[in-house]
Amino acid sequence: MKKVIVLVLSLVFFSCASTENFMEIRTPAPSDVPMINGAKVFGVRAGHPFFYKIPATGKGSLVYSVENLPVGLLVNSENGCITGSIDKDGEYQVVFVVKNSLGTAKREFKIIVGENIGLTPVMGWNSWYIWSESISQQKVIDAAKALVDTGLVNYGWSYINIDDCWQGVRGGENNAIQGNERFPDMKAMCATVHSMGVKVGLYSTPWIGSYAGFVGSTSDNPTGDVSAISVPMEQRNQEFQVFGRSPNVIELGYNRIGKYWLGDKDALQWGEWGIDLVKIDWNPIDIPTSKRFYNDLKASGRDIILSLSNNASLDIASELGTNADYWRISGDIEDEWGSINRIVKKGKKWKKFVGPSSYGDLDMLQVGKIGIPNTFVKETKPSRLTYEEQYSQVSYWTLMASPLILSCDLNDMDEFTLNLLTNREIIEISQDELGLMADFVVDNPFVRVLVKPLYDGSYAIGIFNRLNSSKKVTFDFSDGELPSSLSLRDVWRQKDLGVFHDSIEVSLMAHGSIVLRAYKN
Repeated sequence: MKKVIVLVLSLVFFSCASTENFMEIRTPAPSDVPMINGAKVFGVRAGHPFFYKIPATGKGSLVYSVENLPVGLLVNSENGCITGSIDKDGEYQVVFVVKNSLGTAKREFKIIVGENIGLTPVMGWNSWYIWSESISQQKVIDAAKALVDTGLVNYGWSYINIDDCWQGVRGGENNAIQGNERFPDMKAMCATVHSMGVKVGLYSTPWIGSYAGFVGSTSDNPTGDVSAISVPMEQRNQEFQVFGRSPNVIELGYNRIGKYWLGDKDALQWGEWGIDLVKIDWNPIDIPTSKRFYNDLKASGRDIILSLSNNASLDIASELGTNADYWRISGDIEDEWGSINRIVKKGKKWKKFVGPSSYGDLDMLQVGKIGIPNTFVKETKPSRLTYEEQYSQVSYWTLMASPLILSCDLNDMDEFTLNLLTNREIIEISQDELGLMADFVVDNPFVRVLVKPLYDGSYAIGIFNRLNSSKKVTFDFSDGELPSSLSLRDVWRQKDLGVFHDSIEVSLMAHGSIVLRAYKN
């Protein structure tokens, strides 16, 4: 089999090197013939509901089918959604088939039935940076519809995650947290989003109160009633913000795990609603609490990805992967280059702990139009990251096997943002079956070089310009212990560049990046 090397290089032509924020649309238009995108592997637990949409592009109506589909599963030929359940653990090799009037695409795909469900980094959207305190059921449905209408769902962007501020009071058969007045019917909302081929995520905390002042999954009261400790209405921005806006919950001393654990009740409710992912937010992250949520989610009878936030410590790194699917390695990100660099620097320390169902989360992508966190968002603004910095963030996150989570206005994306997020070759690297983080083979104040092994024997290699000005860089293949003769493909532009011997010289714009794929010559 031909050995393949993938290189991510910060590359820019001299003709635009002097332009501070040159908007280059790099990803070519999608092919009219069918193409199957995204991951090549999917994990599910035996007996649990199976839900996977085949991500595929192509002109006109597509017809989906699956060869060797395991007993218990069905595929919808019109939308590519596979549903059902598989009773026995094991690996199942299938072939996705997608047709239109212009041709047929096939792709081998592996279904692994066992304990690990988050085999590749999550790709989706989160409400925090765009809607924050103003998130609502309708905004969630609108975001899911936008994921479909823009075509992002056809590249593997598959989760719509609700962050803090959805919580109301406890109630129902499980005495679990119910949605507040902006979330009148969580089960119906999940069903609507699922009908589009999209999954739903939710937020909670093991603290008595969340960062934004809503109820958490523990309490000092056995029923979870917080009426006696809630702040007066005049101190709230909305009715169910019972502890007031952040940092009130900290000042009040409710940023702690309460005497009574109610996470099991919440997990049962989440399973009944149809939730697919839960973000648990507190600091410091600890193993006993993580394990308790992990087991509660498994007991719900549904596969629910567990995301931990925030600022995980390396001291517990070896245990995180068996008690969560991914975890935040930092505090909250900001849409400025210094924040990106600080997180990348911190993230590199997690390499040996990263693998399938065990990913370090570098936080959300700061692309597109976003809001102001910790406010009732009414207006959005463009990310402060330059276009080159946005390419670089996506490249870093891809190479470092971080979840790719958007938090922009999906209904108001410009051509650049949509183009940035629909590069099937970048996404294939993100969703590689090995799930490994890149090595930092060069890391100095001027340039970073990252090398990431991939499942087919290839590598992803990144070169990043860390300077505030353009720079010409020579990358010696020997620095990454790569073959001396490589045939290179520019992945962002999806263009073959030819054969290179020993090195390649590139001109990089300030903070710029690009992705190349290299084949052993």
